[in-house]
Amino acid sequence: MSMQCDLPVRSARRLSSAPHRRLAGHDGGVTDLAVVDLPTGEQLLVSVGTDGSGVVWDPERGREVARLVGHHGAVNAVCSLAAPDRGARVVTGGDDGTLRFWDPCTGEPCGDPIRTGFDVVTEVLAWRCGTREFLAAVVGRDDAGDTILVVDPVSSEPLQVVGEGNHELSHLGVLTIEGRQVLVALAADRERGSVSIRLWDAGTGETVLEPIAVPDDDAEAMIVVPLESGGSGLAVVLDERVIRVDPVTGDVLGGPLLHPENQTSAVTFFRAVSGEPRLVTVLSTVSELWDARFPSVMLWDPRSQDLLGRFPTGHLGRMDRVVVLGDGETVALACRDGSVRLWRFDEALGHPMPGPTGREGSGAPLDHVPEPGGAGLLLTTYHPAGVTGEDLLSSGLEYDLWDAATAELIGTLPGRFADAVAHQDASGRAAVLTLQEDGALTSWDPRTLTPTGTWATNTKGRWFLRPEPGGSRVACFGAGPEVDVWDLASGEHVATFRDDDVDHPCLEPEAVAWVLTPQGPQLVIAHVTHLTLWDPASGDLRSHRPEDGAALGRQLHPGPGWVAVGDHEQRIILVDATFMEVLAVLSCPEGIADVATLPDGRVVTCTVAGGIDLWDPRSGSRLARHGVGAEVRRILALPDGSLALGLVDGWSIVTLPATNPG
Repeated sequence: MSMQCDLPVRSARRLSSAPHRRLAGHDGGVTDLAVVDLPTGEQLLVSVGTDGSGVVWDPERGREVARLVGHHGAVNAVCSLAAPDRGARVVTGGDDGTLRFWDPCTGEPCGDPIRTGFDVVTEVLAWRCGTREFLAAVVGRDDAGDTILVVDPVSSEPLQVVGEGNHELSHLGVLTIEGRQVLVALAADRERGSVSIRLWDAGTGETVLEPIAVPDDDAEAMIVVPLESGGSGLAVVLDERVIRVDPVTGDVLGGPLLHPENQTSAVTFFRAVSGEPRLVTVLSTVSELWDARFPSVMLWDPRSQDLLGRFPTGHLGRMDRVVVLGDGETVALACRDGSVRLWRFDEALGHPMPGPTGREGSGAPLDHVPEPGGAGLLLTTYHPAGVTGEDLLSSGLEYDLWDAATAELIGTLPGRFADAVAHQDASGRAAVLTLQEDGALTSWDPRTLTPTGTWATNTKGRWFLRPEPGGSRVACFGAGPEVDVWDLASGEHVATFRDDDVDHPCLEPEAVAWVLTPQGPQLVIAHVTHLTLWDPASGDLRSHRPEDGAALGRQLHPGPGWVAVGDHEQRIILVDATFMEVLAVLSCPEGIADVATLPDGRVVTCTVAGGIDLWDPRSGSRLARHGVGAEVRRILALPDGSLALGLVDGWSIVTLPATNPG
């Protein structure tokens, strides 16, 4: 969980978010949510997570009521049901293969857990038939498919085993067909790579009706919804659209609900105070390849397929559970960052979307382009997201330039590149250099975004650029063990370096940087076992191996006469660039994600969770700790002493206190 922000924000450009509340109670991702209706008319909200616990919340006051502790391993599912004493109960299922019952008001367990005899419980569902309550759980084994276990929640006796264990089952629901209680689930066939909708008689366990094929054999979610004609239908999430299906005929009913990208992760149904049916869909990062471009909540009229409203969540992580509280006033989402976020529809639906530029979310890596007499520009990276029809798997990233003072978008470099960095030559002229995987180098005017020079190299497969500060040389590295150096002034290839470690031949470099020393600029190459320094003036090569045998990582940052290099223990080692001696070792329990040097000589580091530490490089002592309240990927010290932050959802510039070391 990120630290709270205690530094003044000078400018920022982040994903837009409608006003909301954030309930933070888990150390891992939130896996499921349930609403509990108390006999008093009040409601509680229950969240469960990968940290093995459940948390009962008072959603109105935003406070924790109780904690459910007892599972061994992640808790995957939760639902509420009526208790025999007319109170409320909560049932959870987890990776320990048990079903556990709880009093939500106290957090105390109710009776002994049900040991299902399976390795894992992935979903739970409660429903009432007449005066009797039933409970169904999706259970599975590591070496087989899933099964549905129907249980009497009063006696804890198993009533029925449903399904043959040949499919991965998910999004369990119950509906009534011709007077019978029918269980329905999405069924993924591992061998055939297909997805279908399957239905079983809840009383006998027998299959009813034919399986319904899912278009494109891909579905993210499914729920049971009432139909205008009576009976129940199914709302199925298919990438960028939601369709309604008649479970008896398998026909698609009406038109689809279309989304702006194929990142729809959750859906739920509720009735407004007026009794009108409403459908809620959630856009969040479903794919492991790219982030959602428009993370948001959308409100629909399922009868007319009209979009009634939409608001941004500002959260790039996956959110695959959604519930509606009260009389349809509040929506709650389960987030993978360990939080539950709540929005009031009346407050959120009027929030602007998607933002004034459409490039919000462009963040780390980042670089600074200096400009005379001004704050300069920030160069940020935009990861192309899942817009239907776009070539999502094409190589390269997009890069944006922002005015660091006003946070206004200057523009986007045309095309996609393996890398883009800021560079200032000996005359003080600033430019942006880009590298393509075919080896093409291009220099760009950062204000007009027009090319000012191009160079053809033979460094194909290189993914990173490191230009010499105030010089004309540039180092290229990436796939393979070589680091190539080119002179942009002459267009000539200058040198090639590869690791000569006989114990670790052909290792790719971890990182490359230029450091300014009294002898002039030197190229630093970090391999996992050692540092290599090259002096272009003399051609000399020197090396440094950590005395403690530390494995060096991808953090490599030049300071005034020294180099900061990260290791695999997420420490930062400061090495004198002249004498190759260790000056200090910086560490913190959370691990250091990035490092920078301020103009006054202080070293600043960050943690992923948003901790900002200031250090004295001479002694290695920590001078101060701050927080920025967001996940941080990169930091960059600016010439005026402020700090640019590359965030998971954009960027910001914060002002640091003026405290000198020593």
